[in-house]
Amino acid sequence: MIIDIMNYLEKSGQQLLSLKGLVIGGATVPREMAYRVLKLIPNCTDVRVGYGATEAGTGGTTSYQSDTLVVQ
Repeated sequence: MIIDIMNYLEKSGQQLLSLKGLVIGGATVPREMAYRVLKLIPNCTDVRVGYGATEAGTGGTTSYQSDTLVVQ
């Protein structure tokens, strides 16, 4: 769904200025998608990736706000 939202924002020129935080996931999220979110929604400074089996609850693994997108 986040891909559809990003495509819509790019095509329409709309902005989501009030969005401050976002949890994306359900499957692996490419680093490029996280950068795209930060580019298209600049006020969204808390982007987290949640990943895990549905049976395990809402998230088996979740990133922290302080995590970097750069692999170290």
